[in-house]
Amino acid sequence: MKSKLFFPSLVAVLLACPAIGQSTRSIPNFTAANLVLGDNDFRGGGSGETSARGFSNTLTGDVAVDPTTRKVFVADGFRVLRFANADALTNGADAEAVFGQGNFTISTSPSTPNEFRFSALGICLDGKGRLWVADISNKRVLRFDNANTSGNFPAAARVYGQQTFTANTAGFDAKGMSGPTDVVVDSADRLWVADPNNNRVLRFDNISIKPNGASADAVLGQSTLSTVGGGPDGLSQSAMDLPYSLAVSSGGALFVADRDNNRILRFTNAAALPNGAGASAVLGQAQFNTETTDVIATKLNVPSGISISADDTLWVADRYNQRVLRFDEASTKANGAPADGVLGQPDFFTNLQNNNTQGEFAQNSQGLLFPEYLFVDDAKGELWVSDSQNKRVLRFGNGITPPSDTIRPELTVAKYPKTTQSGRVKIKGSASDDGIVSRVQYRIGKSALATASGTTLWSFNAKLKRGANKITIHATDAAGNVSLTKTIKITLQ
Repeated sequence: MKSKLFFPSLVAVLLACPAIGQSTRSIPNFTAANLVLGDNDFRGGGSGETSARGFSNTLTGDVAVDPTTRKVFVADGFRVLRFANADALTNGADAEAVFGQGNFTISTSPSTPNEFRFSALGICLDGKGRLWVADISNKRVLRFDNANTSGNFPAAARVYGQQTFTANTAGFDAKGMSGPTDVVVDSADRLWVADPNNNRVLRFDNISIKPNGASADAVLGQSTLSTVGGGPDGLSQSAMDLPYSLAVSSGGALFVADRDNNRILRFTNAAALPNGAGASAVLGQAQFNTETTDVIATKLNVPSGISISADDTLWVADRYNQRVLRFDEASTKANGAPADGVLGQPDFFTNLQNNNTQGEFAQNSQGLLFPEYLFVDDAKGELWVSDSQNKRVLRFGNGITPPSDTIRPELTVAKYPKTTQSGRVKIKGSASDDGIVSRVQYRIGKSALATASGTTLWSFNAKLKRGANKITIHATDAAGNVSLTKTIKITLQ
């Protein structure tokens, strides 16, 4: 394994159970957030540390909105904060209750495991109003009942991954876990757990009636539930390397953010799959045996949080690219399909920290600094983003009208030599769009992305290496739509 996950230098994500509602596809590219929690304003106005308002942890954690009460939950290190109705919140609102601590001004690491304290990473609110917490430090998952109405410092009702509330030994079999980072409860009462240090995803059927310490019913990422000493990582259709976060579609497809492989795996009809089954498709890579990174619409760089809407729109926190990507009709996407939308950046080829059009502000309402977790609120068509290194949570959407231009630009390449004896060849062509073509970019082999001269009529001089040279070219319009990539090959003799 390349790396082990230890709190707090780690990330996870949630998926709360989806409900039919408004679509998040209407959120425009590079739009501004309409709400911030954890700070007084979007420009780092300051909210204080370890309070009902300010987040205490280095990495701000997961987010969940209860579909019935509209209460908002945020994982914050050694605690989870509960906020009032999402529709009535204002910037920098105070939380109304805290889990894991006795009050709002402390954030104490648990010295011994018990039913009150934890290290909160991935969280989920299920349809019965129960809060599920992936407790990475204690290598377990906790369930808190009546989460919307409980007071401060409630006790957990169930524990999985350990046999009792006072145990925290790493486990590698059907009853154990080693640093879980995400939890999802689907509509059929199945609990899914991301167990990255074992490079696997666990499935618990009929979780509502399972006792403490119950065995998992199935596993993905490993061939059996009895792996000894931690499961090996891998790069294949059936292997994983630090599976980080999970999402389950309304059609039963399981999506896994396979973090260190820089990809998202999709398992169609996941609940019916046998142990160790292969994934159905992959996003972020063109095939199952690659793990390369890039700043384009088809690549990822350490994906962390994922969340999927009732209309099959998958959102991915592309952590090191400082952006959040949107994939429409995710359950039917082909391998390596490009993203359909982006937040945090103006296009698919930029990865600036705190990027924005509002001025040189360290924090703002458009840019992100290592986004970690996501939550799709189907009831309002909104997306909540944990902007971890800015120690805040942002909300995007709220019924914003979609951009009028959603059509990809067209790109053509003029005739070029397939073989040449010259080390430099001029490549040219044209691009068209209903709006404005903002730029044409190209890449020669594995070199850095470069921008061609011109837009509707464009050209560039390609510097070739001896042998075969692969050149990819694409155009981007002012709305952020990207053309289909053209690939040409020229051999320098």
